[in-house]
Amino acid sequence: MKNPIFTLLSAALLTLAASATATAAPFATTYQGRVGFTTMTGVPFDTPYTVTLIMDNGGTTAGSQAWNTVACAIWRIGGTRVYIQAGPGANSAATTLADGSLWGFFSAVTGTGDGIGSASNYTATGFSPALAIPVVWQANGQAPVFTDSAGQGFSDADTSTGIGMAGDLWSTPQRVTAACDDTPYAAPPSTPNATPVPTLGHGALALLGAGLGALGLWRRRRG
Repeated sequence: MKNPIFTLLSAALLTLAASATATAAPFATTYQGRVGFTTMTGVPFDTPYTVTLIMDNGGTTAGSQAWNTVACAIWRIGGTRVYIQAGPGANSAATTLADGSLWGFFSAVTGTGDGIGSASNYTATGFSPALAIPVVWQANGQAPVFTDSAGQGFSDADTSTGIGMAGDLWSTPQRVTAACDDTPYAAPPSTPNATPVPTLGHGALALLGAGLGALGLWRRRRG
């Protein structure tokens, strides 16, 4: 008959090993709009644009989640891109149902919070003339939605004002490559006959060592 301590420790160690392969993952949601009233050189009326918000709450799935913060925002205006690498300020939370679809959304996300004003937080490509950074932007239903440091900006054509914040206007959150890279995540190909080796954090390693020590001591006392 197995000792109950042996059974409990074995179960705990197996759980640690099984969970070691799970890692936190960033997820992205995107708004698609059209440029309305504009004062930006080279960005005419009706130019398509997107705003992608990348979120990471430490979870590994899009289902039944709540994100309270935004790690990065990526704007694409026509053929241009602006990566805003500091965490924008967000009000309320983006939440999903069990199937991963958006149920609730941020009431406002803006690029005017602490740290956003530093030009080192931005990467802007494809603008002619060059974009004057840093920029100010807002996703909260108000206009203008985007303005650079030279005062050039635009509103949203579909709302005539700002970016709509209803969840059905934003795409279902999808896992992406990194905190400021919205490339869709692709799981690494599995190698035939290869067994994945789990990795453990320091705390988990300490618990694993203690568990193995306890098992060894128990077996020694039985001998």
